Amino acid sequence: MKRSALMLLICSLIGITAKAQNRFGIDVGIGCPPGYGPGLNFSSDSHEIQTSKLLPCAGIYYERKITQHLYLGGKLFFQRYNFNNNRSTISNLFDLMFGGTTDTTNGVQVNCKSSYICLAPILDIGLGKKQVIHLFFMPGIGRMIDGTMTTTYYRTYSAGKFVDYSYTYNTTSALHPVIFPVSYGMAEHITLSKLWHLTFTETICNMVGNPIADEKWTDQVPLKPSYVSLQVGVMRKHHPKKLKEKS
Repeated sequence: MKRSALMLLICSLIGITAKAQNRFGIDVGIGCPPGYGPGLNFSSDSHEIQTSKLLPCAGIYYERKITQHLYLGGKLFFQRYNFNNNRSTISNLFDLMFGGTTDTTNGVQVNCKSSYICLAPILDIGLGKKQVIHLFFMPGIGRMIDGTMTTTYYRTYSAGKFVDYSYTYNTTSALHPVIFPVSYGMAEHITLSKLWHLTFTETICNMVGNPIADEKWTDQVPLKPSYVSLQVGVMRKHHPKKLKEKS
């Protein structure tokens, strides 16, 4: 009885392996942290805006079919950040010092450019019978391969006289070498042949854990910008030999 159960289990595992399907893919595109408008804005008591540039991104991945709609695998990908984070505050400090009506503005701008190589496991779910649409989730880790950062402090005020100055510091040493990006999104698969698919991928990436830089040099505000990307690529199915012979 035990031997029969063992043989049944072995045959089941062989059957699962024979039906398994490997998937290899590569994609390239553009991405950036979302921006909210240009320049510094001092029109409110406390304001934060961010401007950023679209830059290339790319990735290569492998997935294995676990069930009819579930795939597990991993992805190696590249991301580059180029953004300015601006914060400003308006206070009445100089009203108290000089008397009368004064306008006081203090601002901080962080200019960050950094590139990362990231590695993440993939949980992929195909929807529907033809699985044209796939949803995916990738919690990963990234290593900085290059980066620069500057921090600029601004101050202006008027109280019978006007003073305006700014100081800029090279704060590249404050960049953290490791980040933890968590990505999720959707991919559309267009069949080109029995084995090849054209893919379009939309990804949102949020940063958890470490901020990009030491908060001492970002005005005590953690920089954890989200990242949005659009990619196009190709994916190839790889069937095991037994499956090819069967088909």
